[in-house]
Amino acid sequence: MDKIQVKLLECTENPKQIMGFLARMTQRGHEIKDMNDLVNLYNKSCSDKLVKNLADLPHGTIKRFPTYTIAIVGASRRFLAQIRTHQMADFVSGSLQYSDWSNVKHPEEMFVTPYEMLDNPTLRSYYLDSCVRNFLQYRTIASAAGNDAAGFILPNSTRNVLVIHAGVQEWQYIIGLRTCRRNSLETRYVCYRIWEELYKTEYGELLFNSRNTGAGCQTAMCHEGHMSCKDPLPKEATPTELIKMEFPLLCKEQS
Repeated sequence: MDKIQVKLLECTENPKQIMGFLARMTQRGHEIKDMNDLVNLYNKSCSDKLVKNLADLPHGTIKRFPTYTIAIVGASRRFLAQIRTHQMADFVSGSLQYSDWSNVKHPEEMFVTPYEMLDNPTLRSYYLDSCVRNFLQYRTIASAAGNDAAGFILPNSTRNVLVIHAGVQEWQYIIGLRTCRRNSLETRYVCYRIWEELYKTEYGELLFNSRNTGAGCQTAMCHEGHMSCKDPLPKEATPTELIKMEFPLLCKEQS
């Protein structure tokens, strides 16, 4: 799971303004007689307290207006398969059909190494040797039948590039669901990194704190029933603190 990079590409410039405006508009329809009234309401300042209250409420429509676009480079296609189940977000991914890895000079770098193998050189070498054999077969098939046909032989560990566009509500849901210990380590790590990027934005501590964005054991209580891991995450821990706590080997890499 080394060499996975996550970055915020763009976001709504002032999420506080649009969320405050929409909340007020729902309650003051009787006061809006023309467009000037609406624009004046839009331009009215909004307090951090109001935005925090809106972010913590389950009402989703207002939270879908501010959007954040995140890029992920180097996560596996297994992660792609899991994360794309969230239908309220928009995804654009690198294509196995059009991408051509035939001339990659260091094929071992094409594949994500599971976290459990990072500090086991023997097992890691055995695993990467297997991945490289897949690559050599890919190259042979691609030369004979094209990239699309060859793509079927690449393993789930193949690195990918992915861009995700979603509103506050969906990011809260994705991160809350996918940072739970029931998920694969890679999925949890990437979602921690996404959360970290969102948390660093201007209003991130209001919109994406552990009380409204973290796993169920952080926001309220575990929702997994008899499948619960019985090992709750710290209630007030930030994404950066959780990464340091749960993925120390990857923290060494970043430092």
